[in-house]
Amino acid sequence: MVQNRSRAKAERLAERGAEVAERSSIILTMLPGPPEVREVVAGEGGLLEGAGEGSLVVDMSTSSPALARDLFLVARQRGVGMLDAPVSGGDLGAKEGTL
Repeated sequence: MVQNRSRAKAERLAERGAEVAERSSIILTMLPGPPEVREVVAGEGGLLEGAGEGSLVVDMSTSSPALARDLFLVARQRGVGMLDAPVSGGDLGAKEGTL
């Protein structure tokens, strides 16, 4: 299952974040930065709206430690696990297999 915040980029595959979370026990995100992470995880229609108790959100974005802590606290209140597991290296790292 795939969710992309830019629906046009994955028109046939994209669903709203909450809908993805309702049907998933583990959700991985890899987004450009903190504003996008906050929007996708905790924004209106975001993952935490649909995530069930006991599910896990793993954010692999290179984001901010403060945001990771904030999202962890919000997720915990909903009985959802939140893990910060950033991957760095960008497009070049992906192409060279060094992420």
